[in-house]
Amino acid sequence: MSETVTLTIDKVEALAVAALEAHGASPEGARSMARAIALAEASGNVICGLFNVHKLCDHLDAGAVDGRVRPRAIGTGQPARLVVDVRHGFAHRAFDLHLPELVDAAEKFGVATLAFKHSYNALDLGQFAERIAEAGLVGIAVSNSPVAVAHPGMREKLFGTNPFAYAVPAMGGAAEIVVDMSTSAVTKNSVLLKAAAGEALEPGVAVDKSGNVTTDPKTALEEGAILAFGGHKGAAISLLVELLGAVLTGSSLSKDAGMFAGRSGKRPDVGQFFIALDPGGAAGEGFDGRLAALGRAIAESGGRLPGERRFERRAKAAKSGVAVKAELVAEVEALARGSH
Repeated sequence: MSETVTLTIDKVEALAVAALEAHGASPEGARSMARAIALAEASGNVICGLFNVHKLCDHLDAGAVDGRVRPRAIGTGQPARLVVDVRHGFAHRAFDLHLPELVDAAEKFGVATLAFKHSYNALDLGQFAERIAEAGLVGIAVSNSPVAVAHPGMREKLFGTNPFAYAVPAMGGAAEIVVDMSTSAVTKNSVLLKAAAGEALEPGVAVDKSGNVTTDPKTALEEGAILAFGGHKGAAISLLVELLGAVLTGSSLSKDAGMFAGRSGKRPDVGQFFIALDPGGAAGEGFDGRLAALGRAIAESGGRLPGERRFERRAKAAKSGVAVKAELVAEVEALARGSH
């Protein structure tokens, strides 16, 4: 096993900030992205954590993402429909700036939407939905992503892993339920991790260039494709994400988007779409009670609410820190010194 070191969550964030700033991100942009990276590590979602810092720095160096640009709001004439041109900067910085407007609009009108165009990698998409839920609203988030996935019957990959997330508030403002899922059988980052570790994929999640099942992650990434989860049903959800994230926002389709890794300089130009709903608008004062009853029923049946493990891991991380591979920490430290 690889040697690990234990870091506090604050230390994870500080490492990420230092590396991103060293490669050209503004302090504000670096902090927004680093907070998301640190929270992903605390949640046990390591594929959205420090693992991504090298790729982010590569993109900053190559100009595939602008770490200093300020997003620009676009007037729609509709106060509950917000549109922001991220201008090929960090989606996290744009969300920090425009979440208050989304919340205000949803509280006033019952439902509001926020569209990001010309955006970048959202990483842990569930965090966006969760922050909407922390404001007492039901949050839904989608993002298209660079091409990696083939749907049933296709001769080539045309879609990204196209994640979908939602979060439902609990009494007191915390997020009670958080769901964050790719619409592919496995995430692209998990395939990359398998490839780096020399491990095989589970059968049935990827195909080679001839459409035959492969367990070789390099074949899936380079010549073949990842599959949509659940056959036609998962493909239909992936298509919805593409429609909302790319078509509706005016961003690049997944098949035309620049990759989230590499030094080519081609900008991903993906889109995100967020929906915030006031639960009291339809449910009145009964929302909390029915949500609690649903939670009890799930627990009594032996199930768990989505998001419970996320919160448990964060609580543990707050007390004991997180274990990170020593070689990854050394890599991020080197990036913070300006290495490439």
